[in-house]
This record gives sequence, structure tokens and C-alpha cells, in this order.
Amino acid sequence: MTRPSPRLSLRLAAGAAAAAMLCASLGTPAQADTNLGKLSDYVKNLKSEAGTSAVPNKWFVQVSGAPTDDGGNAATARNNRDSVIRNAKSRGLKIEVTRQYDTSFNGLTINASDASVAELLSIPGVEKVFPVVQVHRPVVKGGGTEPNMVAALNLSGASVAQNELGLTGQGIKIGILDTGIDIDHPDFGGNGTNGSTRFPTKKVTHGYDFVGDDYDASVPGARPVPDQNPDDCEGHGTHVAGIASADGNTAANGIKGVAPKATLGAYRVFGCEGSTDSDIILAALEQAGKDKMNVVNMSLGFSYMSWPDYPTAQAADRLHKKGVVVVASAGNEGAGGLFSTGAPSVANTAISVASFENSLITQNVFRTSDGRTTGYVNASGAPIAPKSGTLTLNVPNPLLACAPLPPVARDTVLLIQRGTCSFHEKALAAQQAGAAAVVLFNNAPGTINPTVEGDRPITIPVVMISQADGEALAAAAGAGNVTLTWTADVASTPNAEAGLISDFSSWGLAADLTLKPDLGAPGGNIWSTVPLEKGGHASNSGTSMSAPHVAGVVALLLQARPDLRKKPTEVRELLQNTATPATFSDIPGAGTELVARQGAGMVNILRAATTRQSVTPGKISLGEAGKRPVTTTLTIENDAPFAVTYTISNHDAIGAIVPSNPEFYLAPATFSTNKTTVKVKARGSAKVKVTISAPEGAPDGYIYGGYVTITGDNGSTLRVPYAGMAGDYQAVQAMDPFGLCYLDGDTYRAAAPGHNFTMQGTNIPYVLFHLEYPVQQMELWAYKANADGSKGALLSPQAVVQTGNAGRDNSYSGLGWDGTYRVNKKKNSPVANAPAGSYILEVKVLKALGNAKDASHWESFSTVPFTIGSAGKVDPSSTKVDLKVDPNAKAVVKPRS
Repeated sequence: MTRPSPRLSLRLAAGAAAAAMLCASLGTPAQADTNLGKLSDYVKNLKSEAGTSAVPNKWFVQVSGAPTDDGGNAATARNNRDSVIRNAKSRGLKIEVTRQYDTSFNGLTINASDASVAELLSIPGVEKVFPVVQVHRPVVKGGGTEPNMVAALNLSGASVAQNELGLTGQGIKIGILDTGIDIDHPDFGGNGTNGSTRFPTKKVTHGYDFVGDDYDASVPGARPVPDQNPDDCEGHGTHVAGIASADGNTAANGIKGVAPKATLGAYRVFGCEGSTDSDIILAALEQAGKDKMNVVNMSLGFSYMSWPDYPTAQAADRLHKKGVVVVASAGNEGAGGLFSTGAPSVANTAISVASFENSLITQNVFRTSDGRTTGYVNASGAPIAPKSGTLTLNVPNPLLACAPLPPVARDTVLLIQRGTCSFHEKALAAQQAGAAAVVLFNNAPGTINPTVEGDRPITIPVVMISQADGEALAAAAGAGNVTLTWTADVASTPNAEAGLISDFSSWGLAADLTLKPDLGAPGGNIWSTVPLEKGGHASNSGTSMSAPHVAGVVALLLQARPDLRKKPTEVRELLQNTATPATFSDIPGAGTELVARQGAGMVNILRAATTRQSVTPGKISLGEAGKRPVTTTLTIENDAPFAVTYTISNHDAIGAIVPSNPEFYLAPATFSTNKTTVKVKARGSAKVKVTISAPEGAPDGYIYGGYVTITGDNGSTLRVPYAGMAGDYQAVQAMDPFGLCYLDGDTYRAAAPGHNFTMQGTNIPYVLFHLEYPVQQMELWAYKANADGSKGALLSPQAVVQTGNAGRDNSYSGLGWDGTYRVNKKKNSPVANAPAGSYILEVKVLKALGNAKDASHWESFSTVPFTIGSAGKVDPSSTKVDLKVDPNAKAVVKPRS
């Protein structure tokens, strides 16, 4: 097919680089440090899918029987769990039950060896097992608004809703699953002194610390030490809670959040450092439900994992069934392109929130002797900058400071440019040179919040400033002596990108082509609360910031519309109906931003709280259209005491193709309706059918979207966003193959034909490839190799590795084979070890929404032949291609900031 036109002359940076760029984009498969020979294929698959985020020997076990939120009986669920535990112990399996669930998930978490888990699968009553995964603690992006958040509140209409409608969130409970809340902070009613406020408080009425200060899931053998006080020593949760519901004294530089009179539940799932476990998040979700939270905010997620059936996603869906509105951040993988959002925000019931840029950027400032006032953000992993004191500003040589620096005077602050090496390396070089502080400056436009965390701690303040400010200060310092004076002041400047989608905000759609994200809110450059020991207030960016804004908006709406309590679907639909789509952020004037990036657009609580009309459904997921038009019946409700006549029309948005390196097009969908106008009587309803099909001539894989616009003669406008994929989802190329590799220490190297593997430890073959699109099945097949290097007979009638749904990845990943295979087609076939000889591996993937029986829906590639045993050879060093392992390459569950 020909591509639609006109084409916009813009492409994003590639998320999956060419093979020559692989050296910085690979993650070590979990199989590398595990003896897989005794495991079932199912356990292999789970370990592979979880990748480096899997917590060793820790598992969810889903037991038969519905949880109580799904109408199940608590006693029956408990009996089923007890039966599984008894059967496991009677078989001699060594399992330690660490937690049990019956509310939103019927099951338990256990500590057990992989071999025990494999056998556990055959016990009656065990439905599924899932690896417990690490959830990384927050990493903020940087930014800010004016201290009372007026700029952000204006964008969403919350300021007017508070001041003119009197909406404050009174009577609504918001649960925050995060790093806790600083209950001593005056903006939450605290006493203003660390450790002086008793929990619970009038503001933070519910909560629990599930972990303790020292818990870090990445540390082997780490165990949580819960307590009753969910205080925050990290900062992210306090920032999130402040956006949703801070109630500070603005005259004393405090801030007010979106719903300042709502009460809060603080469910602390992170320690002061490191990561947490997904079973802890599940426990927190269950507790939030038991505490009868009206809204639950999760500023965390599993990026790129857009096939959600994980226990935490199940729990979110069941909270929804109980009437709880679940709000989740869409993610910060905007540089990754399409399909980069993930669980739990892709859950059907969650409100997935994108980020928009705030209208002002407010930062702490320092002043220099050349008359400049410069805004900065503190780097995480270093002490915060002081509020007073004067230092001499110097520029190191080289400016990038990626190598040891000569000693400097102790009253020196070094000005260092971003680039080439990590922020930690730069800060460490300055620290070892004797500097008192570091000022980093960007090497590109925009604001960021760096982290200088590393193995060697940074003990001096490190701050970040803009590219323009850094270049100006470098020139001034080069021309003469310049001093820098720290201040306690903050300053606000206009944000040129105000109201546009943030470049870091993750893209939809979900893997099953459900429209995600659902809507957006201010998340770029937000000034909010942080713990007192971290300065009391700071600016951060991320969908971690936009999600609690929507959680606060929901609280205002539930106060204004008590009839919507216990109706979370209607809440989401009304917010989508009344949201405002933004223009394309990358090319001014080019058209409306992609629906796959902004959903319904910027949330508008003023319109949502005051409208008397609505339309259902709130969004249309068109799926893969092919040549098939999709007809949807829209129901327009009018609760006003007067009739309204509506005009039905279509508004197209920009679309895109090629997930990791999007190309943008203006290609209108084909739209028709059975009624161009419809009169909806007072306190009545009317139905309209709209038919939408993909843009004519659009290529396979083109993601398009737009808005059904319903304009009333009373001046109101309702919108229903829609999105889908043109052509055939199964016709796109899902894989970008690289080939056979071996692991040399922490480095992948390309394997030449005939490479020999001992199959001992990590000396096993790995097949590396990039998933450009989500897939619903991955398989690895082993063949005997013929003398001429072609594929011979299958080694086994079953795939040697087989996984279920997999999201697209942001780099290259791989499947490793430990040499084991099943000898027949039976599910419980004996397992054997491949004998010495020559083999070829083939990767096969079933494309998303494909039919396994249709050969055209599969995609595959084969490796070069290799050997097992003494018959082979080791590659000469001249043929090696270094492929450095990046531990962050695998998509992992992490907070969204």
C-alpha cells in the first residue's frame, strides 16, 4: 500500500539501533545464572519474561476460586490455599509462605526454589505462578511550577473549581501507593519538625509501612520490616501526595494540591533506597481496598509490558469492581515511541494518565557576581544545595570532566557540561579534586533532573541548570573571576511548551490495540512537597506527577457528583468527554496531537463537574481495521431540564507508523454517522451510530486516531477519542533479528559458525533480537545441523523455550537455551540433555492478535550452526563483536517519574 500524505518531516530518535549500536542496549537474560535443566518450561518462561527484575526464589501462586472482590467466599478461598500448602508439604516441597491474599487476588506468595515451583504446578488447585518482580524506586525528571501550584491548577480547571465552585475534595479518600508521606510536613498538617507528628493524623488518616526504611528487594535475602507509620524518607510519595491533596498555608510558601481537603491513605511500599517487590504492592492494593479508599493512585509501572495479566493488574481491576477509581501513570518512555506504556495503566479499568507540560517553570536559584540569577534543580543521590554561602565558580579542563581532574581550592564550585560519561562520574571527579559543589549544565534545550547515584557516594551538592545558562556562565567564568552565592529564593519563568504533551510521556496503544493512555494532566515541571529533610518543596517531572493530579481531579468530581461514587467507569468516561485535546507538540501548527500519546487530552475538572450531559462509551478502540469499518453506538445523556440539539462531526489527529522510530502523517480516517444532528430531550437520552475505518491507502501498522465531536446548541462540546491500527496487525514485521551470541563475563559477543558451547553455567547459546511490536507467543526450537550448515531434524517435538505474551522492547533482548529438551509431545514429557553435536536454533513469534493455526501470522529466523561438546571450536578474538550488557535494557516495573 502507498503511504498517506502529507508526511510530516520529523522522526524520533530510534529506540532500537542498528546492530552496530547494540553494545549499549542489551540485558542479560535471567537464565544466565540459573540451572534450568531441572525446571519445567513454564518456570523457564516466567523467569525469562521477568528478566533481571525477578526476585530470586520469590513467587506468586494463584489458587483456584474467586477472590472476595469477585464474589468469592473468603472461607472457601482460604480452604483452597490451605489445601495447596498441605499438598505441597506432603510432597516434601520446601516452600515458605510469606503472605496470603483473598480480596483482590486469591493466592499467596512463597519463597521456594525453582525446582519446587516447577513441581508445585502439578498440585491440584494451583492455577498459575508468577515471578515476584522488583519495582524500582523513583527517579525524577526535574522541573517546577510556582509554589502554590496555581499554574498547574489553571491548566486543568482545578483552580476555578476550588475558588468558584467550592470544590476541595472534602469527604473523599485518596490512597497513595508510593514511598510514604512526610506526615511532619506542615502542608499535610504536620508539626514542621521531623519525628514530632503522631500517625494517623487528621490529614493522613490511613496507611501502613509495608517495608521499613532499610528494605531493598535487590539485596539477596532482604526481608521487609513493616511498621505502623508510613513516613517518607525518599521523597517521591510526598511529592505525589502534595499534588493530589496538600493543604498548606500559601502565605507561608506552602502549597495547595488539587483536592486540598481530601484525606489521604499512605501505603508505603519502598524503603529509603533501592527497589520493592510486586507482592508488597499487591498487599498495599488490598489494604487500600479494605480501608475504603475512593481513589487509588499508582505512580509506578512495568514499561513496555502492555499485555497485563499480572497479579497487581488483576488487583487493580478488582478494586474497580468494588467502586474504587484506579489512576495509574502511563510511563516515561516517550523516547521509545509507540507501545511504550505498560501495566498497570494498560489495565482495562485503570485511568492511564499522560503528562502535559506546565505553564511555568519554578526553581531554586543561585546568584553570580556577574549579575545573573540562575534556576537549578538538585541532583538525586547528593546532598541538597545550601541556602546561603559563596563559592568561586571555575570551569574544569576538560569541560566534560570525564577523567580525573587536577586539585582545586576547597571553596570552588565546578561548572561541568553534560555528555560522554555519567553524571556520577562527573560528580565523583569533581569531589575527588576537592570541589565544594558541582553545577552541571545541559548539552541540549530542556530541563532534566539528574541522578548522581553510584557505588561511591557523592557527598557534595550537585545541581543542574539549562544549556543557555551554563554556556553563559562558562563564558563569564572564562572572562574573569566569578563567584556563586546560594540563596533560599525561588523564581518562575514561562514554559514555552505549556499545555503540550511532555516528550517523556509514554505512547500507547496497548498490545491488544486498546486505546491508551486515557487522558492527560500537568506532569512536566511541577513544584510540590518533599520531605522536610530534603528542603520541603521541589520541582519534578513525570507521569508520576500527572497521575496524582488526576487522582485529585477525581476527588473533586466525586464531591461535586456523589452519584458517581462507586461508578468508576462513568468517572473515566465523563473526564474523557470533557477533556481538551492539545496540538502536536513536535511541529507547531501541524495538527492535533496523536491520540496514542494524549488520549482524550488535558483533563478539565471545571467542565466535568458542571456539565449536565455525557456520552458513552468514553472512548472507541477500533483494533486492527483492515478494510473493515467499525460501527459504534454512542449514547448521549442529557440530565438538564431543557433539550439540547447536537451536531455530530469528526476531528482527525496526527497518526504514526514504525514504533521505535515513528514517522508522522496527516491521514484522515473515513468517518460517517447515521445522524449529523440529534435532539436529546430534557432528562433524556438519544443514540447515534458512527462508522469509522482506517485512512485510505494507509500502510499496515499505521496508528491513527481522532475525536468524535458532539457539539450542542447550548455551547457545550463532548468528545469521544478513537484510535486503531490500519491494515493487518499480523502483516507488520515484529522482530528485528541479530543472531547467535555467547556471554563473556558481562559482555555479549557475536558467535561465529561452529562456536562451541560447554553448556556449563553461563556458557550457553543466546539468540538476540529486538521486538518492534508486541507478540503473543515466543518460541525457541532446536534443530540438528546438517553438514552443509542447513537445518536438519528437530531435536524435540516441543519448543525448548516457550513464552506467553511479550511487550515490545526498547532495545535488544534474547532467549537462552540450557541444552535441555522434552523427548515427546506430552505435557509432562521427560527432560533430556542434548548430546554433543551440531545444532541450529530458530526463534518463532506469533504476532499480536494472531491465529496460531495461520502460518502467515508467525515470524521466524534461524541462527548459524553451533556445537555442543568437543566437536566444536571457540571463536578467534578477531571475530568477536562486543555487546555490552545494559542492566536497564529489560523493561522492569518501576515508579513513573
